[in-house]
Amino acid sequence: MRGINICVIGGNLGKDPEIKFTQGGVSVVKFPLALNSKDKEKKDITQWFNVVAFAGLAEICEPLSKGDEVVCHGSFVSRSWENDNGQKQTVYELHAREIIFVSVKKWKEKTQ
Repeated sequence: MRGINICVIGGNLGKDPEIKFTQGGVSVVKFPLALNSKDKEKKDITQWFNVVAFAGLAEICEPLSKGDEVVCHGSFVSRSWENDNGQKQTVYELHAREIIFVSVKKWKEKTQ
């Protein structure tokens, strides 16, 4: 059976998105997304996810800023490399195919 990799998370940006460009000129945006929930004892817990989007989807993220609410749909991806000390490092990311803007401060300010 072929695997299924679908991830949907909603939360608040932990910092302003960073938009960069690859050597080939493709835009890439990265931002941390905080998912707040409660555990069995009703204590607040926060889980952090790294979100990455490419090309046109990356470019429409320009108005986002820290604290804005979004829902991201995509696939969960891991990347590994060896650091300068020879230790293996791994990062896990949601590679977004869709980002839904739920609450964006910059848009609210313009409409008020």
